[in-house]
Amino acid sequence: MYVIKSKLFPGLLIGMVGGIILSFTFINPYNMEVALSEAVLQLSGSTGEFPLLPVFTALISFTVRMLPNYIFEIYMGTELYHHFCTASIYIFSRTPHRVRWYTKEILGVAIVTFLVQMMQMLSSLCVTAIRFELVIDRAGILLMMFHIVVYTMWFFAFTILVNLVAIQLGSNHAFLIIGGVQFVFTALLKLADLCQMKPELSRYVVCMNPVAHLIVGWHVSRADEIKEVLASPYEGMYLGSSVILMLGICILSAVYGMYMVYRHDFLISHMEGERG
Repeated sequence: MYVIKSKLFPGLLIGMVGGIILSFTFINPYNMEVALSEAVLQLSGSTGEFPLLPVFTALISFTVRMLPNYIFEIYMGTELYHHFCTASIYIFSRTPHRVRWYTKEILGVAIVTFLVQMMQMLSSLCVTAIRFELVIDRAGILLMMFHIVVYTMWFFAFTILVNLVAIQLGSNHAFLIIGGVQFVFTALLKLADLCQMKPELSRYVVCMNPVAHLIVGWHVSRADEIKEVLASPYEGMYLGSSVILMLGICILSAVYGMYMVYRHDFLISHMEGERG
């Protein structure tokens, strides 16, 4: 897998540096002790024990938390695009199994994305453990696993989409479009604040926004140990449902990529147009 062989180290470096910066910037407990669950919640928007509020200042802070992931998304998506352009000349002309080749490559992207999320989480927690007394709790372990899985699937899917848009429109436009979509979803979280007088409508607005499922503190759970650390202002967004949603987004992105690979002649015409 080309992606794993050549892009793992830069990706891990992005994850490590990002995790260190996130720890210093956003994990700041009220005393010198912080639970693992609290640290994980703060990495996804919470302030102390309080979940993210859907106001512009908090949404900007949440966007800043996502910056290391956006950097990885740009890097990996454009590198996959360049590799795809090379493959269209040197690989697709010799192999009839294009979809099989593409499946192996995006599997590599998934593995790298998972390892980068692991690195980002572990580096942020290591720095936190040096700065404060980090208390490991069972709820924290479960929320950490959820955070890594959900963020892996989301940024895997959008890395693939960066590549696919670059194939069609060129790499210069790819992240502007894909990044813009994510920023719009983040801005739409403000609707939850505007709908506070109608709890049912507010819950609907939150659950329908895929970015909301990246905010760990907005979830609810049936597990007793997790209930104790979550104080979601909304009901109905369960941890399991978010995993299923993100998995669905991943599958759709991958299937659409396979379809584009199958229509190779169409892709070549776009790449030739971009070079011309």
